[in-house]
Amino acid sequence: MHVKQLPVRDAIKKLIAHLSEFRGNWNQVDLELEVIGTHLGYEPPFKSLSNRASDLYKILMNFLLQKKLHSSAYKFEKEFLELKIFEERGIDKLKKLKSEQLMRQLDQSKITDQWSPFRRMLLYDMAYYNMDENRIDLKKTEIESCLQEEEYFSVGTRLKYACELLSRSQVLKAEIENTALWDSILQLEVKPGDPFQEIYQAAFRVLYLLTPYDFQVTFNILQKRGECLPNDDQYRIFMYLLNSAAQRSKREVQVYGQKLLELYEFGLPKGYLTHHDHISRVNYINILDIAYKISNFKFAENFIKVYESKLSVEDKPGTSILAEALLCFAKNEYGDVLKKLSINNFKFLDEKFRSHILLLCCLYELEGHSTLVWDKCKSLQIFIDRNKPKLHSNFLLSVRNFVNFTQKLLRRKSPKEKLLDELSSTENIVMRQWLEKKIQEKLNP
Repeated sequence: MHVKQLPVRDAIKKLIAHLSEFRGNWNQVDLELEVIGTHLGYEPPFKSLSNRASDLYKILMNFLLQKKLHSSAYKFEKEFLELKIFEERGIDKLKKLKSEQLMRQLDQSKITDQWSPFRRMLLYDMAYYNMDENRIDLKKTEIESCLQEEEYFSVGTRLKYACELLSRSQVLKAEIENTALWDSILQLEVKPGDPFQEIYQAAFRVLYLLTPYDFQVTFNILQKRGECLPNDDQYRIFMYLLNSAAQRSKREVQVYGQKLLELYEFGLPKGYLTHHDHISRVNYINILDIAYKISNFKFAENFIKVYESKLSVEDKPGTSILAEALLCFAKNEYGDVLKKLSINNFKFLDEKFRSHILLLCCLYELEGHSTLVWDKCKSLQIFIDRNKPKLHSNFLLSVRNFVNFTQKLLRRKSPKEKLLDELSSTENIVMRQWLEKKIQEKLNP
């Protein structure tokens, strides 16, 4: 039978069978209307095939919506729709039973999220506007509860979105504006005993007030009560703490470096820093870099034992060499750093930058103020200029500032206190602790 003569249902089944052959491994050309139409025996301009594709889309979407609606994640939404059906059909007894059941489920749930107060508000709203009694004669109604739940929802939502905005500002090194808004959020009163609001309020204080005390309070809540939140919110709070500590470790590495290691110990077993049991080369190096900077070699050794095997085959050679070089640098074995880095041509641009930076530091340590160090400064500046379009401007500025300060060390003209003040006031710079140490060692006041 020609495809045009097939019933719609059979034509859709034939289209599904054809697409199933690819099992997701298709190229763009495989999905072109003309290619599929020709293969299945349709005639140009393939209008009939286009209609069957639309039918198939609707069938699949309905199937996926049904599947989602019956999943545990959307249990409330499904049962609330059932409640609406009882309401529309006037089945008051079932409606009342379902409403009470839903409210009990919300009150007894071990998980609380941004939408928990909103769900309760919906139930109170339905109970108030569909009651049989005369609302005017009642002293207390569900409408008061609606207002209370709306307030709780607003507080939790403002805290959550404020945390996201502040975290983005810190990571992107953007100016935090509208401090009056942040101050007002700082004064919000959270619902007593609500872990969602408590942890987001604590996280907001970490991101806004930037104190070690608030950091520890938030981390304690995450450890003790994090499981009361959905997995996405647990991960989000973890990343807020991680990014905040990482940013501050650039100036206070001994304080926040230790906090980072505590976060790593908490997050690694939960898979927060891995994907499908693989760790990225960036996470791998960042974790070891912090461990070496605070001389926690035992942590680094244990980490390597577990996670080096989780690097991809493509990443492992260069990443392992770079990790070894970082260890040698932390132990002041500068000659060994030069040997390891000189024999490896790194594949990834960020690793090449790390290598160049370490090489310059080691040459300075070994050669002092020789022309070799000056030449390395110049070659690194050329490397920066050549790769301007490829990396984030803040990172390139950090490397450029590092080179500039190294050159000031080489000139030996600026007073120590002046250089230290300049370094302190420079926001974007790599190897801050190393530069500070060299300023203290090499220059007279």
